[in-house]
Amino acid sequence: LRASPTNRVVTERLLSALSFHPWPLLERRGFSATGRVTEAVFSPDGNLLATGTDAGAVRVWNVESGEPVTPLLSLTGNVKRIRFGAEGRYFAATSETTLRVWNTTSGTPVTPVLPSPTGKDGFSVSSRDRYFTTCASNVVSVFDLTTGVELHRLPHDGSVQLVMFDPSGRLATFQRNLVRLWRMDSGQLAVEPLRLPGAIRAAMFSGDGSRLLLAHGTTLEIISTTNGASLARMPTPPEMTIYVNFSPDSSRVVTVGDSGPARVWNAADGQPIGPPMFHNDQIWVARFSGNGQRIITWAKDRAIRIWTADATTRLAEPIRSPSKIVNAEISPDGMRVVVVPIEEEAFHLWRLPQRAPLFALGTNSLPIDLIELAGTNGWPARRTRDGRRVLTSLGQNTAQLADVDTGQNPTAPMVHQGPIRHAAFSANEELIVTASADHTARLWDATTGLPVGHPFQHAGPVNSAVLSEDGLRLVTASDDGTARVWDVLTGWPVSEPLRFPSGIRAATFSLDLRQVILVGRDGSTRIVAVPVALTPAPDWLPDLAEAVAQKKADGPEVFQRVPPEKIIEVQQRLAQLGGDDYYARWAKWFFALPGATHAFPITP
Repeated sequence: LRASPTNRVVTERLLSALSFHPWPLLERRGFSATGRVTEAVFSPDGNLLATGTDAGAVRVWNVESGEPVTPLLSLTGNVKRIRFGAEGRYFAATSETTLRVWNTTSGTPVTPVLPSPTGKDGFSVSSRDRYFTTCASNVVSVFDLTTGVELHRLPHDGSVQLVMFDPSGRLATFQRNLVRLWRMDSGQLAVEPLRLPGAIRAAMFSGDGSRLLLAHGTTLEIISTTNGASLARMPTPPEMTIYVNFSPDSSRVVTVGDSGPARVWNAADGQPIGPPMFHNDQIWVARFSGNGQRIITWAKDRAIRIWTADATTRLAEPIRSPSKIVNAEISPDGMRVVVVPIEEEAFHLWRLPQRAPLFALGTNSLPIDLIELAGTNGWPARRTRDGRRVLTSLGQNTAQLADVDTGQNPTAPMVHQGPIRHAAFSANEELIVTASADHTARLWDATTGLPVGHPFQHAGPVNSAVLSEDGLRLVTASDDGTARVWDVLTGWPVSEPLRFPSGIRAATFSLDLRQVILVGRDGSTRIVAVPVALTPAPDWLPDLAEAVAQKKADGPEVFQRVPPEKIIEVQQRLAQLGGDDYYARWAKWFFALPGATHAFPITP
C-alpha cells in the first residue's frame, strides 16, 4: 500500500481487517513507579488501578487519565497482593513482610503496619468494606476496616492456607481439608466445621454466599453453606482443578485444571457449558469480568485470551506478554486488561477492540431480492430482462441457460460438485453467479457458460451469492456462520468474515454499497457497515496496520516484530493531524475509548 496508495482492493481489505478483526490495542505502558511492577488490580468500578512494586511502592491511579490518585505509599519488601474492598473505598496491600490498609482516594492509612499474612491467600476484605482479616500461621485476626481496631482472634489447630469473606460478611477459613465459617458479630462459628475427603485446592463463594464452590482432591463440587450438603458435582475432569471462579450472578462456574483446558459449568446442575478453552501451555487463571459477559484466561505461554461467558467465542486476538505473566486482570466492564510482566518496570494497559456495528432491521424493511433469497428452499428460474433467456436448474448440481424461443441451450452447463442453492444474473446480464453446497460460489460467462475466475471459497455450504449493481463486488453467505465481501476482478476477499450468531441464510448489498444486509437462520436481520475504500489511502494507514498486528513484512513470508508501543505513537500522530474527512472520522472511531460516542463512518 505504501508503494501503491491507489490500490482500492488492498485499501478496502486493510480497512475491513482493522474495523472487524478483534485487535487489542495497547492503551498505556505503565505509569511512573519505583521498582519493578509486581501487582496491578482494578477497583470494583474499573475507574482506578492500584499497583505495587518489588521495592514496596504502592499507588492508586486514574485509569482514564493515567494520573496518580494517591501519593506514593510504601510497604517493606516485594508487594505480593493488593485487594480493594467491595465498595472500593479502601484497599489493602501485602508484601513479603508487611500488610497495610489505606483509604483509596486519599491514601490515608487505616491501619498501622501489620505483619504479612501466611498461607496461600492469607488476607481478605469483606463486602460493604466493614472488615478485613489476616492470618499468621494458626491464628486469624479480624479488624474493623474503618478504624483498624482488632475485633476477633480466631485460633485454629493448624496452619490456615486461605481466608475469604462471603458476600454477607461471614468469614471462611480453610485448612488442608477443613472449612470453618465464622460470624463476625460474635467471632463464633456459624455452622459446624466441614471436613472434606481431599485437600482443598481452590474455593469461591457464590454471589449471595449461600453456596461454596470447592475443588478438593479430584472432586469439583458446589456445597451449601447452611448445612454442607452437596448441591452440584461436576463430572470429574482428567486433571486436578487449581482455580475456580463464580460468575457475578452465580449461574456459571469457570475452572482451570493443572494440565488441561479451562471449562465453564452450569452452577445449578454441574453440567459443562460450551467447549473447553485452550492455550498452547498450562493455563494459570480463568475468571469472569465484573459484568459477567467475558472470561479472561492467561497461561504459561505468555498469552492472555478473552472469551464470551459461554466459552464459545474468542473475542480478541491474544494479548502477548514480553515475559512471564505475574498477573492479568480484566476490568469490570470487560473493556480493558492490565498485564504485569515479570521482567518489566511497568505494567501494560490494553483496550479491547471496537467492532464495526451491527444494526437490527425489521423484516418489513428487507429488499425484495433478499426476502426471496431468505425464503426459498430451492432457487427459482431467472429470466433476462428481455425474456428471451431463462436460467434454470438441470439436476441438483447444475445450472443451465435456455433460449425461450428455440428451447436450445446456448451455453455449456454450469456444474458444481454439490447442490446449487442460489443462482442469478449480474445487473448487466453478462455474468451468472451461483452458490453451492460444495462450499463455493462461482461466476460464469453468461454467453458461453464457462467459469470466470476462481471459486469463492467458504468453510461450509454457500447459501447465497449476490453481485453489487456495478459488478465489482460479490457478497456470499454460508452455513459456516459467515458472510464475506469479495473483489470480483481479483477474487480476493475484501472484508473480514462477517459473523452472525445464528448462522447466515442470506446476504445482499444496500443500494449505496456501504452496508451489507444479513438474514440469520433464526429469521433475524442485521445491517453491517462496510468501510469505504477511498483512494489514495492516507500514508499513516500502513503504519497503523503494522502497529496493530505487531509485525511488518520484510520480504515474502518474512516478518519483523513491531513493538506494541508503536500503536501509541501512531495514535498521537493522528491526534496531531486532526481533520474531519472520512479517514479522520474512521480513526476517531477506531481509537475511541470504551463508552465513547464516535459513530462508525458510513458515508465519505
